[in-house]
Amino acid sequence: MMAANARAYLLLRFMCELLGDCLWEDVYEAELAGLQSNIAAKAMGIRFSLSGLSDLMPDLWKTIMSRLADLTKLAKKERFEVFRESMKRVFSNHRLNPDEFAQDLRRGSMLTTHVTSWEALKVLDEITFEELIEIIPLFVSKSYLEILCIGNLTSAEAIDLFDTTLSTLSFAPLDPNMMQAKQTCLELPHNVMWRIKSQIPPTKDERNAVHVYFQGVRDTDTKPARVNEGSNLALEVLETVLFEPYYNELRTCEQLAYALHVSYHYSSGVCGFSFNIVSTRDLAFLEGRIEAFVSETMNIVKGMSEEQWQQNIGALIERKEEADYTLKDRVDRLMRSISDRTYNFDLAVRQAKELRQTTREELIAGASSLFDARRMIIVWIEKSENASSADSSDGDGTNPAVVEGGDGEAKMEVEVEKVSDEKGEGSEKSGKKGILPAKATVWNGVIKKTYQCTHERGSFCKVWKECEGVKMPDLFEEGPVDKYKKAV
Repeated sequence: MMAANARAYLLLRFMCELLGDCLWEDVYEAELAGLQSNIAAKAMGIRFSLSGLSDLMPDLWKTIMSRLADLTKLAKKERFEVFRESMKRVFSNHRLNPDEFAQDLRRGSMLTTHVTSWEALKVLDEITFEELIEIIPLFVSKSYLEILCIGNLTSAEAIDLFDTTLSTLSFAPLDPNMMQAKQTCLELPHNVMWRIKSQIPPTKDERNAVHVYFQGVRDTDTKPARVNEGSNLALEVLETVLFEPYYNELRTCEQLAYALHVSYHYSSGVCGFSFNIVSTRDLAFLEGRIEAFVSETMNIVKGMSEEQWQQNIGALIERKEEADYTLKDRVDRLMRSISDRTYNFDLAVRQAKELRQTTREELIAGASSLFDARRMIIVWIEKSENASSADSSDGDGTNPAVVEGGDGEAKMEVEVEKVSDEKGEGSEKSGKKGILPAKATVWNGVIKKTYQCTHERGSFCKVWKECEGVKMPDLFEEGPVDKYKKAV
């Protein structure tokens, strides 16, 4: 069952917490017998993990499934409230880290099933114990099962685990299309930039964060991309090449930031690359330094000696071909492919083979296509200067947005900028109906009362629906038009 919004995700998380609470005695005994277990809510459902050397693992699995089947009877309302308060602390603390919060907002603006800490906090108090009890049977009936068994298990024992689950839980027949559901990534048009600005509650730590993300091409088994087109492998090589120069120039030489890093991303089949800085310096200045470094990226790659190039490629090939150190490493690698529905279990081996044939010219072409497309998401996170304002949005201290005026209403600013069209002219000069002006600000005027992050995504979709070539995921909600304002 896919958690397509914050409410669905939180319901899954409450299920996991209450199920674990019902199992604590059994889990304690299992740990004494050398068994470890974990239950976690994910965007695509619930993941159960069991490991250990004991032959009692099948018995523990049967116990977990039995408790899940009876969870509506076993769950306690007082424990539900305890877990609600615990989640509030977890989500609030997550927002206090500017770098993590910036990446959280970026993923939330792109992925249909990613739930940000901000989203979760806004709906956490609305969920009731009675609602959870009603949803548990629906979750089971609308779910399907994938089990990965590795280690000291026979095929018969693995199949028995599967059959036990089917017999214990009441699975209803599913539409085949439901079993093909995947996370969807919003793909930006060329020469378009989003700038997301948000404030977080003030602390003694005065650091700000800038996250500059360049979206690349789609690279999947059905639509593979080549290195010279900016494939996922090309961006992984680029990360290896740029990691040291980026750190050396901005951190070692300029002492610009407390923490900074470059990263390649693979989001539901879409490639991307980001530059991140955490610093007390001005946000516009930090973004400008990133832009300056990006402009020198091609020169950095071209200026590498052949020996340096081969060292970088060789190190990456070695990592790809490296055997899993532990059984847990192998399980994690395989489960990533299962979770994203790609099932590319031999991906690392195939990439190592491709790397041996990759030339520097292909990497330069791939990086150029990524940066020249200017499909960007820029996130600015800064500390609020007014502690009382930052925590007054709903009276619960959970809204990290900018608070304006004396009425406590808040807004999250989203600057939408169309850099230029294909002819190099600004969008305000294009004369085409439906194209945005060069800069616009979009916000929810009643964010205090109705804020859901999906509504903000809806405002994104409403705006980008007016841009040519945008692909809007079906799962994105689109809020009422009259609730949004556009100011040029």
